[in-house]
Amino acid sequence: MRDYAGEIGKEFSGGGFFYNIRKMKFVKIEAVRAIETIRHLDPNSYNEREKRDLELLIWNLPAMALWWRDRCVEMGADKVEFEAHVRELGRVVEEKMKVLLGQ
Repeated sequence: MRDYAGEIGKEFSGGGFFYNIRKMKFVKIEAVRAIETIRHLDPNSYNEREKRDLELLIWNLPAMALWWRDRCVEMGADKVEFEAHVRELGRVVEEKMKVLLGQ
């Protein structure tokens, strides 16, 4: 899958948004970077198989972020700010899914 699988994968490795929230650390700039990574996906640059792979890669990201919300809040994250970023992530993922699914 071109470079975006690697870019999204970086969010799960050291220093990435999902890596850090799994460690109960919410960093706003990392949340913004993860959202922007999804926002800048260009569905027109992928063939049909790659689009399906991309759908599988991003569809569950907002739910995954919410899994760690309470733990991050326990460790000092602002719940309102955390949830606002997850809502924006969900909105961006939903937009991309509609385009990827041809809706």
